[in-house]
Amino acid sequence: MRSITSLAACLCLAGSLSAQNEVMYSGTVSFTSRGNIGTGTGEVLQGFDSTHWRSLGAANLAGATGKITAMRGNAIQDQDQTTPETFQWVIRSGDETTGPVTGTAGELFVSGNQTLGPGTGTGPVAWIVTTALTTPIDVPSEKFFAVGVRLPASPLWSTDGPSVWATSQATDLSSTKQTDSAWQIIGTAATATHPSAFRTWRMGFNQAPAALQLGHFVGSGTVSYAQGGNFPIPGTDGLAMRVLGAGLDGQVAVVFLSGKFAPALPIFGGKWALDLGTLVSTPFVVGTIATGTLVSQPVPLIPATITGDFAFQAALFDLTTFAGSLTNAVNLTL
Repeated sequence: MRSITSLAACLCLAGSLSAQNEVMYSGTVSFTSRGNIGTGTGEVLQGFDSTHWRSLGAANLAGATGKITAMRGNAIQDQDQTTPETFQWVIRSGDETTGPVTGTAGELFVSGNQTLGPGTGTGPVAWIVTTALTTPIDVPSEKFFAVGVRLPASPLWSTDGPSVWATSQATDLSSTKQTDSAWQIIGTAATATHPSAFRTWRMGFNQAPAALQLGHFVGSGTVSYAQGGNFPIPGTDGLAMRVLGAGLDGQVAVVFLSGKFAPALPIFGGKWALDLGTLVSTPFVVGTIATGTLVSQPVPLIPATITGDFAFQAALFDLTTFAGSLTNAVNLTL
């Protein structure tokens, strides 16, 4: 683990930005790391647990999958920018308990080599990477999957080599109910393991439909959209949410609240994932997409007495064409 304080001041952009709406944990950066891989080879992966995420990607109405349009990393760091580095994007199947399935059996997607650098200066540099997919990739929309990078051997680590930014639970100030959905595969290990610090790897993907994300904040502080958005602290935190809707300016976004997820129901070209039996009839948030985003802080302070799970999903409406669409669904655990 290496402190982020050594990071060069400039973030550099690589890859195409043709894809649309981001689904990624992106809270305050705690450190950049290769997990426990060290100088060898391995993978670091962020799990998207089905207990807290549903209906991701553009819906395949014939099956329980969704299509994603780009891989996203914020950020991948090189400790010595004078030398180029390579990595590969990886998507794996698995489950919440044992994590990503290792080996070729678990591979849903592996990219070719992606090259970063060299940079224009000296010392470490971090690259915000968005890699557009020529053909969208199918990912499970109702089951666990993990998104990550395969890191090459770095014999000079930690003075040179690629690593990935992460947000620790301590930095994010999330609830102790937070699940550990950060994973690593060291070398050719037969099983995936958790690195330290209940971290959130800052990696995800883009999708064509609008995306819903949850965040948390304290008082007038900055909103964090790391994993603590799914696990805020009652009595301390407020609840924030944002709908990312690139190209959907002027559409009205309506966020609904339910007590749990339910089997997906195709509607509006997407998949409705909220339980109708516990659905609250009054919309939780209503607003208009402007400059690609609707940001709301509907609960300044979550009451300390509230516990349990709460599921959210947004519907977007074009009032000119009367067309509708759906975001993904997200679960909150108190």
